[in-house]
Amino acid sequence: MKIDNLFPLTPKLAAAYYGLGALSSVHLVKLADQWLCQSIFTDSINILQTHKAPKMYEVSELFEDAMQELGITIPTRIESAWIVAEDIMKRMVSGSIELMDGANFLYNDVHHEIDDVLPDGSI
Repeated sequence: MKIDNLFPLTPKLAAAYYGLGALSSVHLVKLADQWLCQSIFTDSINILQTHKAPKMYEVSELFEDAMQELGITIPTRIESAWIVAEDIMKRMVSGSIELMDGANFLYNDVHHEIDDVLPDGSI
């Protein structure tokens, strides 16, 4: 499953996906553009959406500034994993994503992102 299929994301959910490392520089610019279209505005979001060939080192700082301006804390990787897993499961139950796509995302993009911090069998 492509992460693009999960768009649009709220800023709070985007912070969790970002904290998990699931968003690319292109995704961050796309989110900023979508938020502006939804009347979610900060100076950082406005600047972020103007990047045509974004580099992560440039846009990640703008994204983090935007989250701070919105009063959103970027969760830790473990917290992000829980939030993202819950979001994916809700989407699976609602039918907005296929069950196998969701399960694959949970295993490949969530589990593998935290298995060094929270190895199998540790909880």
